[in-house]
Amino acid sequence: MKRLIENLHSRDFPFRFCDLGKDRLISVLRALIMHRVIHIHVSNPAYQLIFAAFCRLTFKTLLITYHGKWGRYDPLNNAIVKLSAHLAHAAIVQDRESLQQALRLNPRSQQISTYICGGKIERLTATLDHEINERCKHYAATFCTNAWDVVFDKNGKETYGISELIERFTDIQSINYSYPIPPVTTVRTLSKTCRTFPATHFLSVVYMISGASFLFQMHSSGTRPPMVFLCLSMKHRHLEYPFWHPRP
Repeated sequence: MKRLIENLHSRDFPFRFCDLGKDRLISVLRALIMHRVIHIHVSNPAYQLIFAAFCRLTFKTLLITYHGKWGRYDPLNNAIVKLSAHLAHAAIVQDRESLQQALRLNPRSQQISTYICGGKIERLTATLDHEINERCKHYAATFCTNAWDVVFDKNGKETYGISELIERFTDIQSINYSYPIPPVTTVRTLSKTCRTFPATHFLSVVYMISGASFLFQMHSSGTRPPMVFLCLSMKHRHLEYPFWHPRP
């Protein structure tokens, strides 16, 4: 929410922000009456339905962002969520599975990521900076996620996928193989000087040798080679390559 507000300010987008936990009810009602488009971020299904009914009766355009997976409540609250999505102008969800269900109730439903790029980089507090430095002394890796806590849904599945991220990064770190990649300067020099014998031919040889060495190491250790590596190494035919031209 903080980053959303910062981005709206940076674009000179006129809006009024209300905090349902702090603002008085009369000021919230006044804001609802004065504005034509309403966007709510509340996890309580009852509040969602109240806003949806009010905006439908007063001809307001209501956008509801639903946090978490669709159908994460008990049957009664799930029914309330469906009704509010049907009454709202548009429903916003965070994953494809939820989008498929939301589209059945509201054809204007959209999937939008929860991540919003920050407008500025703030320095860590001294306490947090000290805590991270202390962790680095005792742990091999420290992960930062865009989640407030480790949360599980009613089916026992983790909502934010933090454990899965840690497992995948651990798997990557356990593969301790050397894979030589030509430096960027070498590639650019070859591309300028080697006109009759293209630099890509030289790179193909380098990748064939290094790739064979990489696969031999994995075969010796009994590790299954990743398909991503095979596809990338086989399709390397030109210099415009993600290794030295990172995508945004």
